[in-house]
Amino acid sequence: MALRRATYLTSGALGLAFWSVGVLLVRRLAPELLGTWVWAWGLACLVLTLAVSLILRGVAHCSTLAASVLGHSRAAVRQRDAEAALGESERALATFLSNLPGMAYRCLDDDHWTMLFVSEGARRLTGYGPDDLTNNARVAYKSLILPEDRAMVRRAVDDCVSRDTSFELRYRLRTASGEVRWAWEQGRRIASTTDRPDVLEGLVLDVSDVERSAAEREALLSQVQEQAGQLRETAAQLQQIMASVPEGVLLLDAECRIVRANPIAEDALRTLQAVINDAGSLVRLGNRRMADLLIAPRRRGIWREVHVGQRTFAISVQAVERGPVAKGWVVVLNEVTQDYEAAQRAHQQERLAAVGQLAAGIAHDFNNVLAVVTLYTQLAQRARDLPATVRDQLQVVVREASRGSSLIRQILDFGRRGPIAPEPLDLAPFFEDLAELLRTTLGSEISIMIRYEPGAYRVYADPAQLRQAMINLALNARDAMPDGGTLTFTLSRLLADGQHAALLSEQRVLEWILIDVTDTGHGMSAEVLSRLFEPFFTTKGHGGTGLGLAQVHGIIGQHDGTITATSQSGVGTTFFIYLPALTVPELEAVASRGMGEVLLLVEAHDVARRTLANALEYMGYRVLTVRSAEALGVLGAQSAGDVWVDEVPHASDDPGDSAVALVVVDLSTQDGEEAALLQAVRDVVGSIPVVALTRGNTSPRAELSPGQELAGWLPAPPQLAALHGLIAEVLSGIADAASIA
Repeated sequence: MALRRATYLTSGALGLAFWSVGVLLVRRLAPELLGTWVWAWGLACLVLTLAVSLILRGVAHCSTLAASVLGHSRAAVRQRDAEAALGESERALATFLSNLPGMAYRCLDDDHWTMLFVSEGARRLTGYGPDDLTNNARVAYKSLILPEDRAMVRRAVDDCVSRDTSFELRYRLRTASGEVRWAWEQGRRIASTTDRPDVLEGLVLDVSDVERSAAEREALLSQVQEQAGQLRETAAQLQQIMASVPEGVLLLDAECRIVRANPIAEDALRTLQAVINDAGSLVRLGNRRMADLLIAPRRRGIWREVHVGQRTFAISVQAVERGPVAKGWVVVLNEVTQDYEAAQRAHQQERLAAVGQLAAGIAHDFNNVLAVVTLYTQLAQRARDLPATVRDQLQVVVREASRGSSLIRQILDFGRRGPIAPEPLDLAPFFEDLAELLRTTLGSEISIMIRYEPGAYRVYADPAQLRQAMINLALNARDAMPDGGTLTFTLSRLLADGQHAALLSEQRVLEWILIDVTDTGHGMSAEVLSRLFEPFFTTKGHGGTGLGLAQVHGIIGQHDGTITATSQSGVGTTFFIYLPALTVPELEAVASRGMGEVLLLVEAHDVARRTLANALEYMGYRVLTVRSAEALGVLGAQSAGDVWVDEVPHASDDPGDSAVALVVVDLSTQDGEEAALLQAVRDVVGSIPVVALTRGNTSPRAELSPGQELAGWLPAPPQLAALHGLIAEVLSGIADAASIA
């Protein structure tokens, strides 16, 4: 209709245009013909317009027809292309489903999950083909799920369907061959737009390999965690071992950087003033460079000394090898200052002992010569007609001989050959009396001070000999303070542990009295200090004999003590004198004194034997002492009054009152021979009660044979109060048994 209207309008416009052009031309060229010609020309234009109209309508109809034909052709092409694309899609979908690694499905949401469609992948997954599963033709898919997993699968699907969400779950299937496989399923409910029921669509994949890998990973992870736990435990044990070892342990990497250090090593690094460079590498310890300490480290057991100030460390370095190049270093640091000083003291003691033995031997013979000279000189002085000049000369001989005898006594004291008469001695009043004597002797320029805490400071000593030693020290201090100063005597009690253990452990005495003798003199050099107790060594020129301090050393040694010294130039000198303590107040507080009972003490160590014997005698007992099992044979053949030890009788002189009431035997020094020593004791004393002193706090009873029973035991060295209490308890039991009998 629109096309027809356009055709009419176009042809009308064209005819009108022709008519107007013709009228204009006639008006110009032949105006006289205008009236007649206008109507003729108008008619011609009308006819022309009708012709054009017909022509245009024909053309429009042909165009419409051509467009219609072309449209039908294009629709056919599009339909053919769509059908081809659909076929290709169906082919691709079929190819995809056939090559899908799992099973695509559509099923009803009923009790059996009845399959409406199953892809070919079902055969690889379950062993059943699509025809077997569709409509439960041969087997229902639900029956393939292991019974223990079915309830879980049902709950998961129902929960997601109720929330209109997709579900994803894992469960186990039993295939047609009986194999159990793990399946992973993902799907969701598809709501129907018709009267048909809703369906479930999804995909099921075989993830057995994944599950096995996961199980293997879990097992591997568990194994790694277990090994990591073992490593942590090993590391903790290593850390505990490093923290508990008595030496410092350092672990260095290849660049000498500190990787690990135990607490002792950390303290040692501070003491040794360790130098660490900007890269964190350890470059110096004390007076040694690390490069020097790492030379030839592959040989085990090499210890190198490192010094800082007055302290000495022994250092061992071992390479951590991983091939030809060291990957790190283990450094062991052990402070040996006390051992070093002990070795020096032992060397000095050996040297002094050799010199003392030689000097004492010569002095003894020379003393006899002087005795003869003195005796005959005194006889000569009694001659009646002796000139005064000769008498004076003989008096000089007597005086010098007396001086020589005094020197000989000093030499004998140094060699520990001088006679002593020890007795229980309280040092507090002893030093108060000594201070009065020294104030008179040394003069007012030197102040004498006595310091001690309240209490008893009892030792077993010869008062005269100890007084001589203190006077020698005081005179030596006076010479060191020519302009006056202060001389201080300090008394204290201590135990043989801690910093004193190395110095006093060899004596096997637990409790000691320490006497500090300190002056404010000019001090001594290290060289002089190292030779301080050598006989005939003096810094006083012709004014000294060099025997004063040597005599002090010998007297202290005769009392089973130890003497050391420290000095600082310009500050002064301090002598430290250690004497075994008698703990009488503790004994009196524990038990009453003994009644003169005879005790047999078997002790191999000389100092401990004398100390224990003196303490037991002070408690009120009579004591027989022997050194070893061999000496017990002599004891068995003699009475108690006939046994002498170290030239000192330790029992009654009445053979009829010498029955041994109890035996005290020290087993701590036997090194595996405890049973043999006890058997030797039993062979001699029979059924007499035996009290043992043992190494450590472990009872020895478990290691003894029948017939070697003990009445009691204490760790050595014993607390004397505990020993006295045990002895009193055992003796009291014997007395009670005798009264009952």
